[in-house]
Amino acid sequence: MTFNLKNSLLLPALSGISFAAGGVLVWLLLEKSADALGAPSSQPRTDGLFVALLFLQIGYFVASVPFLSRAGRQCLESLAGQLREDTPGLRDIRARFGEGRISGLRWAALPGLLLAAASQEIQFARLSSFIDAPRWALGELWTVLAAWVTWSLAFWLIVRVLLDVNAIRRLGRDYVVIDLIRIQPLVAFSRYGLQLAGLIVGIIALWAISAVVLAAFLSPGGPATSNEIVILMFVIYLALTMGAFTYPQLGIRENMSAHKHLAAEQITRQLPHVHEEFPPQQGNAEQLAALLAVRSHIQTLPDWPIGQHTRIRLALYLFIPLLSWVAAAVVEELLSMFWF
Repeated sequence: MTFNLKNSLLLPALSGISFAAGGVLVWLLLEKSADALGAPSSQPRTDGLFVALLFLQIGYFVASVPFLSRAGRQCLESLAGQLREDTPGLRDIRARFGEGRISGLRWAALPGLLLAAASQEIQFARLSSFIDAPRWALGELWTVLAAWVTWSLAFWLIVRVLLDVNAIRRLGRDYVVIDLIRIQPLVAFSRYGLQLAGLIVGIIALWAISAVVLAAFLSPGGPATSNEIVILMFVIYLALTMGAFTYPQLGIRENMSAHKHLAAEQITRQLPHVHEEFPPQQGNAEQLAALLAVRSHIQTLPDWPIGQHTRIRLALYLFIPLLSWVAAAVVEELLSMFWF
């Protein structure tokens, strides 16, 4: 098996690191120019860290978009031969996961601007400072622009994920023809859920570390507060991770349960009734045993077609936020010892 970076969760992480390095480099150049003009940032250390964290998220979000599209296409390709005849609804689902599909990003700019303005005011009181003294350094403008882009991408990506998982749910419920003898291809839905969960776990880890590091810089004397924030984020996004894994599979579970119930009823109708001759004759006895065996097999089929490796990887994913919290706590302690 060859390693494919394009299909790996390492790609969003590496993209985030690259964007962070580029964003900080531009910020340093702007700060140097602003300093030469006599208008440096009033809080350069905090702004520099904030720019790095913002561009880390921007890079992660940018790489997440093609990752999500590939995950949807791989799910559809794995189900080839088990989909109903081409219909407008199925064509819409295929188009949703088409290559190079980026739509609706412009309408996310306004909500992103409002969210960025609110966050900058809460964290740095930038708007209040600007109203009191209308002057922003170039580095500060770059920070605000990075916050705007980050919030816009985050808002757009959330809406995109919600629409995508709903499309996968409809795919499993309405367009998959289930063969109860061959259910292995249905594992494609759990793989899609796992990829989505992994993507969310990555952003959980990123935000957990960001929250602790920012808190260490903004309020060095209050590690307890930052710990509470991280724990709250851990609980919330742990629930989101399980939801991201489970929700896309609800449609195929509904479809699977209906097929199992229908097949079991059809077999039950072929079984002899209590008023018929019993014990049955030899030929009928063999047929009865075969019917009972098939019905028993159908009843034992899982409503959630999840592979064993998928379960193991999901369990490992759920440990990542906890590990990221521990790593963030270590970083905060090191910062408090050596920086302040």
